[in-house]
Order: sequence, then C-alpha cells, then structure tokens
Amino acid sequence: RSESLKLIVDDLPAILVQEALNIAKEIKDVPHRITALATVAPHLSESLEEQVLQEALSAALELKQEFDRFGALATLIPHLDERLRQLIIQEALTTAGRISWEVHHCHRLATLAPYLDEKLKKGVLQKALADARETSTAFYRSENLAVLAPHLDEKLRQHVLQEALAAVPDIQHKDKQVSAV
Repeated sequence: RSESLKLIVDDLPAILVQEALNIAKEIKDVPHRITALATVAPHLSESLEEQVLQEALSAALELKQEFDRFGALATLIPHLDERLRQLIIQEALTTAGRISWEVHHCHRLATLAPYLDEKLKKGVLQKALADARETSTAFYRSENLAVLAPHLDEKLRQHVLQEALAAVPDIQHKDKQVSAV
C-alpha cells in the first residue's frame, strides 16, 4: 500500500489527503507504514505534518532490525527540520555501520550522502568506497561502486565507474552481468 500511495498522493485533491493519511496509519508493516506516512506528510497542514513525522520517527527509532531501522530513518531525513535531521543522520550512520550484508551497507550510505555536510560526506564516502572495493561478490562489488559513483568528484567518479565495469566479466550469472552494465 505504501508504494500505491507514493504513486497517487501528489495528484490527490486536498479532501482525499486525510483519507490517504488514514490508510497510511493502518498499514501493519511498520517500515512500510513509515514510508507511507513520510509520503503523505508533505501534503498535510504544517502542524499535522509535524505530528505525523514525529509519529513516523518514533516508530522508526523503535525498529529492532538494523536494515529496517536504517531504511526508515533514511526515508524520513529529507522531511525533517535541520536540527532534527542532523541528529537522525548520526543515528542513521550508527545504524548503517551495524548492517553487515555487504550490498546494503554501501547503498544505505549513498542514500545519506546528499544530506551530509562536506567533511562528513567525504569521510562516509571514503569508508563506503573502501567497503565497496572489498566486496567479495563481483556483482555486488560492481553495484556498490556504481551506487557510490554519483556522489564522488568527477575524477574519482570516472575511476570508480571503470572499477565497477571491470568487475562485470567476473560476475557468474549472465543475467546479472546485463543488469550490472
């Protein structure tokens, strides 16, 4: 349901936004409910938006699984005021550091990049790039490098994209080679 709300909420007349909010609040799966609430919130009055985002943030902070927690926090970051955003970025970075599955770690750090100050961004991207280069599976190494590339300076971006492309012949499955390219 959260994906359906994402597709239609921008086109809803104001009178139906409250109904969309009610639907979002009824979603049982907490990470999906948080995504739906974040999607609907910008279409609400300022006071209701703040209340809905606070509700979503509280639910995100209660998530026990690091992968879900990070995803929920990353979803909310663009919608938060600057002071709160900085606190949640720190929490998200801490959470991202505890995600062990190699493909998701770099993806998660890349989603935070636009919201980091330059110094922090540089450090986070250097760490993510080192992790991407150490990824044991060629497909995930290529994917990790590619997802980080848009956040790097031009010279490094070109080099990293060459590394991602160089990993493609080592990918075992031909269909994954195609998707990596």
